[in-house]
Amino acid sequence: MTKVFNISTARTLDESLSIITPSVAKEISQNNPNNRKFRMHIAQDYARQMRLNRWGKSPEAIVLTKSGILVNGQHRIWAIIETGISCTADVVVIEDKDFDSVFEILDQGASRTASDILKIDSKQILPINYLLRCAGLQKPKPQDLKVFIESPMGEILAQVCSLKLKGKVWKHTGFKAALAISILSGAITKERAFEVLSQLNAGSINDWPAIFSQLYIQLTDPAKQLKINGRSFENDWFTRSVYSFVNVDKPTKTIRLSKSFNQEVKNISMAALYAINPDFLE
Repeated sequence: MTKVFNISTARTLDESLSIITPSVAKEISQNNPNNRKFRMHIAQDYARQMRLNRWGKSPEAIVLTKSGILVNGQHRIWAIIETGISCTADVVVIEDKDFDSVFEILDQGASRTASDILKIDSKQILPINYLLRCAGLQKPKPQDLKVFIESPMGEILAQVCSLKLKGKVWKHTGFKAALAISILSGAITKERAFEVLSQLNAGSINDWPAIFSQLYIQLTDPAKQLKINGRSFENDWFTRSVYSFVNVDKPTKTIRLSKSFNQEVKNISMAALYAINPDFLE
């Protein structure tokens, strides 16, 4: 008979944890016939967190049936085997007859976003997430993002968020990432960049610096085929915005992107990221 929960007598997390060694994980993995589709990118991400010593206590259980069939936790089990690192986990054993009913309800809750975990406005996080993905970090975790949020890059983006920007171009993740990179690379001073931003947010297109009027036209032209890859520094919302900040006080009024300029944008972006965290790709 199932007892009524009583918080005073309930097990603590420490009391419910078991150590899963690589040898135990191998044994568990051999009895996994009916699990959901294995997602290698998730397992590799877990392995990365384990190697970085980020894998702490978690109440999310590894679930097995009494005969040893794995119900939940296959990606963690793979990561333990792959890394050779023992991890602690809450292990729950269910009756074999309950496999289907338990399996059906697993992983149906709403997952927490980085914004939820870090308690930071997602508008501040998204430009950093974009830059890290472009740099090659497949799935930035809150721990990855936190370093950049607490850096000058995060301070710049927090200030941008406080302005309550108008219009989809100036609110765009790529535009805000470009503003941060332009400042951090020294292409434009922070004071001048925010002066330009204030102009864009307050005036009409006729009051904007000419290069930004051109940027707005290019990015909102429905006939123009834009590069919008969210994992590429050559995303037009980002690269064309960098071009505009770099050239705002120069005579040029037209945005022309060359291969050499695109490469330079990648170089200054990577340099800015490495300056904040030299180990961010480990």
